Amino acid sequence: MGMGILELKQSGTASADELFSLKEFLDRFYMSRIGMRTHMEQYLQFFASTKVHSDQWVGIFNVHCDIKDIIQGAVEYSSDLCKQNHSDAPTVEIKQYGDDANIVYCPSHLNYIMSELLKNSMRAVVEFHGEDQLDFPPIIVSIHSHEHELVIKISDKGGGIPQINHSKLFSYFYSTADSPNLELLRTDDSHFAGFGYGLALSRLHARYFGGELTICPMYGYGTDVFIHIKSVDDSKEVLPNIEPATIIRYSSSQGIVRQQRYAKPRRLSKPADARPSGKE
Repeated sequence: MGMGILELKQSGTASADELFSLKEFLDRFYMSRIGMRTHMEQYLQFFASTKVHSDQWVGIFNVHCDIKDIIQGAVEYSSDLCKQNHSDAPTVEIKQYGDDANIVYCPSHLNYIMSELLKNSMRAVVEFHGEDQLDFPPIIVSIHSHEHELVIKISDKGGGIPQINHSKLFSYFYSTADSPNLELLRTDDSHFAGFGYGLALSRLHARYFGGELTICPMYGYGTDVFIHIKSVDDSKEVLPNIEPATIIRYSSSQGIVRQQRYAKPRRLSKPADARPSGKE
């Protein structure tokens, strides 16, 4: 899917309206995919014949999810990738504030979010300060936990992003990194950045359980990313939807998507004061 979007972007055949409509479709598509995969993995893990987890696990959910340990694993993974592509990687300092950061959550979702964000921060720091530097400013990860809500802040000094590009940050067609070579990708699928999928999918993973991901860049200095996470005890599954206005806009945009037909709503039972019609 990523290569298809990359080919479409590099071809230059799609208009701005078509790309915007495609972003809305991809948001719904990937949110549905996240939901289906979560349900399937939960079912398979919960009803698996061999229990591989301890009592603190309920399927794929950890009832005492150690946030700091998950972040540390994401740091090691992202650092290895950064060193493979840039020969070095900035250090990451993890600081914890407030209550004990153990919540009920799906570790694989948080690991994906942190890995994508840390890869972006590490690449930005290395490219902004130059690969020939002997020492890079550290990336600071702050964990703030209070009651049933958790906030993770990632701060880097990687030069930030120009304000003119802020609206493109969560687009599948924009990346602050150079686009990868399509010919090389067809023979070697290893890549560090450039597809433009990391931020968009990370935000969808955060939103799936009612959380949020926001970015506050300061051009010429660095970027702060805030990840708001709700414990599964207090969160609700967020499912994709399509509004009637979007359907109308799709149907009027040169037939990009045909207007969908929905059945008229009907009452499931008669009102209490309804009178019988007298007909059998």
